Amino acid sequence: MLKTIGLCVLIGMITSCELITEENDECEDTKWPSPKEPTIYLKLSIAWDTVATDGMMSFISHHATTATFSGTITKIYCGGEVSSTFSFNPTFYPEAMSPDDMMNGFYLPQPYQFKFQHDEDYLQLITRIQYYFNKAEVKYESLELTQKVYYKDLHYDYNMNSYYISILVDEGMSYVQVGN
Repeated sequence: MLKTIGLCVLIGMITSCELITEENDECEDTKWPSPKEPTIYLKLSIAWDTVATDGMMSFISHHATTATFSGTITKIYCGGEVSSTFSFNPTFYPEAMSPDDMMNGFYLPQPYQFKFQHDEDYLQLITRIQYYFNKAEVKYESLELTQKVYYKDLHYDYNMNSYYISILVDEGMSYVQVGN
């Protein structure tokens, strides 16, 4: 009887191990021989866009006196394990920038470094942009933008010798007036 119970417990343990291994097979199948840990910047491109019209006045993205691009970047491993989340909130001055710089893109100052070790590892970005017009008397904020970025989606800048994520604030985005 004791041998039968021991045998049943042993079989149960083996079956449990097989179930755990099967769940992780997807990640094991896409695991790389060695992880990659690139330094990553965010590159923001902003289309020439009418943010809002108020009577006879139009608020154009490139004419804002100040803008803030805020959000989070979260690392998610294959299998859904959340690793780390970083917040960002840089301010820039569209009115003082050339239209080419705004549309072709400019780098936000903070670099990030994440470890990628599977095809299915990714970064989740959740962002929004706020434009301030007339010395901050009028403020418009975009709806939330989300972007999922896999290692294969990273771009490489040979001049900076680093990777970047391209973020486009495109024409036709929806904005709401906030404050005032």
